Amino acid sequence: MTASRPRIVITAGSDPGTANHAWLRFDYLHAISKAHGLPSIIAPGFTDPWEETNQLPGEILDNCDGLLLSGGADVDPLLFGEEPHAGLGRVDGPRDPFELTLAREAVRRDMPVLGICRGLQVLNVALGGTLIQDIPSEVKGAVIHETGEDRLVIGHDVTIARDSRLAQLLSSARVGVNSFHHQAVKRLGRGLTSSAICPDDGIIEGLEMPDRRFVVAVQWHPENFWKTPNASDGLFAGFVEAARLSVRSRRPLAS
Repeated sequence: MTASRPRIVITAGSDPGTANHAWLRFDYLHAISKAHGLPSIIAPGFTDPWEETNQLPGEILDNCDGLLLSGGADVDPLLFGEEPHAGLGRVDGPRDPFELTLAREAVRRDMPVLGICRGLQVLNVALGGTLIQDIPSEVKGAVIHETGEDRLVIGHDVTIARDSRLAQLLSSARVGVNSFHHQAVKRLGRGLTSSAICPDDGIIEGLEMPDRRFVVAVQWHPENFWKTPNASDGLFAGFVEAARLSVRSRRPLAS
């Protein structure tokens, strides 16, 4: 692990067809590599339940410079104190507590964190927030957020808060995004601020923590656009640069 190519750990889920395979789109690795980071993949893959006292998440973070919480299955609503809604989709067994523990510990350490789609939701729940379990049935007048289209198709626009870090990274106050989610932020977690919304229905599309070095999350999938120059390049470049700088000046913060 060197300062020139910081190691970015990317979470992965289980393959929907079998419990014996980890699952992650290569686009995440390409986007981090394009930004001059060194990507690696981590998935729970264990039969023992994950607990807050489990030491392995801390050991994982000891050996990386940044954490990318990737997309995937729905977050289990029992983890934020709600009963499952009729519209809830597939949940991913041990992945939820594994990633919640990683997210909390990374934030506590002031380690750079980037959340993408489900990763935004995991970050919010990790910090005490709650989720809309199914946008179509719970948000009247919502636009389609689960398009089912090609991953390079723009589903809707997002407006970015002008004074946010996300606006600086994207160099824009409005962007068109792809969209593949039906869960969304309901109540914000501790220390998080909304940095982007869908202007047509008010659904939160971006989160960040102003008091941390780099904690940014987006509800869309910017990694899918890695092949061509685009606004998302700034998001990954900023994340990897924050990870590079954090190697030199790590300082744990109180939770």
